[in-house]
Amino acid sequence: MTKTDYQKILSYYRIPFDKLSAQEQKQKAESILSTKLCKCIKAVEKKAGTQNAIALCTASVFGKKGLKYYDVSCKGKARLLPRKGTRQMLSKTRKNIASKK
Repeated sequence: MTKTDYQKILSYYRIPFDKLSAQEQKQKAESILSTKLCKCIKAVEKKAGTQNAIALCTASVFGKKGLKYYDVSCKGKARLLPRKGTRQMLSKTRKNIASKK
């Protein structure tokens, strides 16, 4: 993913990124997406069960934006986990990610 992809994610959630470095933008975007996913899973889990909650929330948080993640940890502070052997945590499923909310 490129720097502009992370900027699109931050602008989607209306977070200013002008004064952030590229690394800070990446960390902030990944942090926002992981907390959104974990909060969604915890809220939906009571009604739909764990597997259904994960599927619903993944589709709403990542799928609609054209993103996919490799793994997530919701224990303690929510965070995305990298793919084995790499540092890559997110990837795109289409060329342009969603930028409007």
